[in-house]
Amino acid sequence: MSNRDQNFREIDAKELLQLLSGAKPFGLGAGRAKRPIEQDIATLKAVAERYTAPNPFKPGDLVTPRADSPLKNVGRPYVVLELAETINTHLPMVDPHHVDHIRFGAKLDIRVASVCDCPHGEVTAYWEEGWMFEPYAPPAAAVEPAAA
Repeated sequence: MSNRDQNFREIDAKELLQLLSGAKPFGLGAGRAKRPIEQDIATLKAVAERYTAPNPFKPGDLVTPRADSPLKNVGRPYVVLELAETINTHLPMVDPHHVDHIRFGAKLDIRVASVCDCPHGEVTAYWEEGWMFEPYAPPAAAVEPAAA
């Protein structure tokens, strides 16, 4: 028997339930208070409005993922490369056999590029959903004062 196997012992279902009942919650949002339902409703209405509105961006615009989007790098600049003339919900990266995939049926209408948050500064370009972005505003410390 290896040392690793000696560290484990069999437990029955009753003991397992007792252990789990005393466990701390884990995962996203664990231990945090839930937002008020009214706030969620207001957020969802704003999403529906942005989703159905025409894309407000044009190639060359600097944008950033919205804080309420599932995208990474909120507050970091992205550049708009192009806008889709027609929405294709079956782009090759979307596997139509996996309807539970987050990208299934996505309205990929904006192609953006970003610099990875890494030492070598790799640039990647990809299609996203425009409603998940907002105009980029540099941090206040990065804005140079106007000439007097």
